[in-house]
Amino acid sequence: MKKSLFAILALSLLVRLISLNQSLWFDESGTVTAVRQTALVPLINVYSIGDFHPPGYFVMLWGWVRIFGSSEVASRLPSVIFGVLTVFLTYLIAKKLFSEKTGLLASFLLALAPLHIYYSQEARMYSFAAFAVALSFYALLKLLKMEKFSLLLYAFSVFLILYSDYVAYFAIFAQLIFVVVLKRSQLKNYLSSLVLGSFTIIPWLFIFPSQLEIGRKTAGSLTGWRDVVGSASLSELTTLVAKVVVGRISFDNKLFYAGLVFLAIAVCLVALVPVVRKMGDQVKLLLIWVGVPVVVGLIVSLFIPIFSYFRFIFILPPFYILLGAAFDKVDFNLRQKWLSLGLVVVVLIEIFCSAQYLFVPANQREDWKGAVSYVDSIDDAKTLVLFKDVKVSSSYAY
Repeated sequence: MKKSLFAILALSLLVRLISLNQSLWFDESGTVTAVRQTALVPLINVYSIGDFHPPGYFVMLWGWVRIFGSSEVASRLPSVIFGVLTVFLTYLIAKKLFSEKTGLLASFLLALAPLHIYYSQEARMYSFAAFAVALSFYALLKLLKMEKFSLLLYAFSVFLILYSDYVAYFAIFAQLIFVVVLKRSQLKNYLSSLVLGSFTIIPWLFIFPSQLEIGRKTAGSLTGWRDVVGSASLSELTTLVAKVVVGRISFDNKLFYAGLVFLAIAVCLVALVPVVRKMGDQVKLLLIWVGVPVVVGLIVSLFIPIFSYFRFIFILPPFYILLGAAFDKVDFNLRQKWLSLGLVVVVLIEIFCSAQYLFVPANQREDWKGAVSYVDSIDDAKTLVLFKDVKVSSSYAY
């Protein structure tokens, strides 16, 4: 089994290194430029405020680029590492909840997951947040069994979440609900660890109000901004479901794209029904991990627009653990031929969608580096370059 796990982790690393040198896109380039050119203190109390995120990822990347450089590959490597570690944590969590086989299946499916691969290659905080949330759930399982150092491990994971991404906070709320409803005998120990970890956010609370005010003003003053950052709508919820199963890619043939999404969702639902019906505490924990952040995100987005699917990649591990539990009964001698066929279909869809992103430039990030090179090649006094951002209905001239 150890060899199988090593192979899965090696696979997850390999696929996340493919096409890692593609051009940084707008948000990535802004982040990398800031951490490269800004001193640490203003990076925290100036840049982080304008970027509408806690400063943890920026501080980490600030130190990283001073050691390893700020090329496309170097800047994205932390996200790659967090992505592979999340695959490993998915194995550990699934093994604790179900079995070794479920752990291997869940980590294998996450290793190939197209949406997780995409954001494991982005020089932004989302892979970091997904890792922090996965670590917190692993620590929670250890804490509920009162294992050694589990209180400190959970407190540390809370610290990481609080400084990663605001939407990831909803995972802590999900854990609180689980403990209060199903593990109330452990509530005192849990709250002790939660409070210990939460104390670490106190310094940021002096800065957060000004950040929140800037965010509200931006959402109110820029036409279309609410649609960019994610409003509460059926469209955004549908997009989240579709992207979870097929990733960031799309196709000009919308009928093919819809059929692919429908097939992926249908196979997953059919496989998951028997697992969900059992509704043991393990399944309840995973469903709460998936469902509560999404519901809370929709509610919060009625007031502050934050519901963008990529902010919720931390729900991928429980989704694939549930699938791993569903496919755990697969008999490769085909006595369970329909379940085996379902697993094959899911894996083939993952491979197809991931390959479409990794090997087809049209499905990758915008080629900002190529655009800059082109502009530089034609730059003269008579050249006017216009750029329009259709999402926020604003245009710029250079």
